[in-house]
Amino acid sequence: MYRPLFKKSKASSHIEFAKCEITEKGVTKIVALSQSPHIVIVGAGPSGLIAAIAAAQRGGTRVTILEKNSDAGRKLLLTGQGRCNVTNFSPNPDIIAHFFDTGKFLYKSLHHFDAEALRTFFASQNLRLVEQERGRAFPETQKAKDVLAALLSAAVATGVEIRYNTSVTDIKCDEFGRLKAIITADGTVTADACIIAVGGCSYPRTGSSGDGYAIAERHGHRIVPTCAGLAPIHTTVEDIFELQGVSVRDIRLTLKMAGHKSHTCEGDLLFTHFGITGPAVLRISRFLPQDETMYPDSIQLSLDSLPKYAHDILDRMWISDISKAPNASLKQTLKKYLPTAFLLAAMRRCAINPATPGREWKKAHRVNLLNTVKAYQITPIKPPLFEMAMVTAGGVDTKDIDPKTMQSKKIRGLYFAGEVIDVDGDTGGYNLQAAFSTGHLAGQSAHDYVIANSNL
Repeated sequence: MYRPLFKKSKASSHIEFAKCEITEKGVTKIVALSQSPHIVIVGAGPSGLIAAIAAAQRGGTRVTILEKNSDAGRKLLLTGQGRCNVTNFSPNPDIIAHFFDTGKFLYKSLHHFDAEALRTFFASQNLRLVEQERGRAFPETQKAKDVLAALLSAAVATGVEIRYNTSVTDIKCDEFGRLKAIITADGTVTADACIIAVGGCSYPRTGSSGDGYAIAERHGHRIVPTCAGLAPIHTTVEDIFELQGVSVRDIRLTLKMAGHKSHTCEGDLLFTHFGITGPAVLRISRFLPQDETMYPDSIQLSLDSLPKYAHDILDRMWISDISKAPNASLKQTLKKYLPTAFLLAAMRRCAINPATPGREWKKAHRVNLLNTVKAYQITPIKPPLFEMAMVTAGGVDTKDIDPKTMQSKKIRGLYFAGEVIDVDGDTGGYNLQAAFSTGHLAGQSAHDYVIANSNL
């Protein structure tokens, strides 16, 4: 007969595990620590850390994180410009709706560990999450480092071991298709279960290099081709001339490829020194092709700066405004509709003098400007870059993963969590919630698997 024993060292918060065997003569035998079921998580990002915590909290196993970097959560520290949009407090169906293509894969994991559960977890670590516009949730401190600190603190408290500077190159399976070991650059680590939570290809300077895809593909998993998601877009110089730093709110952006309308996204837009960014831009970037030969001739973005007004209604409004102040300049009359710099840029495209009095404004010129502000043409010059992308679109095919457990359908004891999976969503905390949800489910599922298959 076996029963788990828990031993906490006074010198540290590390929890050791042993088991007690009662022999036929009633003699108690302590079985070696190393014989406890071993769960290995690859990657110390948000999905890997929460997976380790979830597994360790259930007890009876050893949990180890292998991290290739010298520290944890590098990419997490960059999210939300260092503020960390942790999650979104919208209902689960609304969260699913903000994911592209494969969002339905998240139903089970979100039900298992949703935004409220995440709020409760961070509250247990004395970190309060506060809700802002459109359900977005941030740490009360507005510091991503506090989110990481809370995760690391919980990991330590539950006895998770983190090995830094450890690069995982492959996994080993037995003849029955069950995971048995992790291969690192420094040697082999035996394991009863493994969770791959290495992230994707976005922000490669943080260590994200697509390692997980190679391992998964080597063992029979299909990989959906990856591309940069939620990334700024580089444009021609003419498109951003004198517009750097100008923000246009509540716009509609339409992507056209080879003259055909492809996708439309709404939100704010910001002109930068290299192109455009902002929520609407980040959303539509996912749909830009990766084929560089299509740029710039076949790719066009059309910016509707006033989408809430139809052409005819906006025309009547302008005519009315001009009639009330016929001697005022066009710039003075129309500046209430748009940021001044953007209005002037649109007028330049139409060869309209901003100082022209309204009474001298011809119908043809008015129609030309109307068409320009409703369809301001912007030309991307290259595909979005992984170096600037917030997430990776594509990854391990969801068809090869059980959504109820995050376990591979190819290898028993192998699990996936976070960005390495082909699930990507909108800005607003959705992607981090997906990382936490899939990670937590993978952690508990891996624990239950190794316990069920151990001699305890």
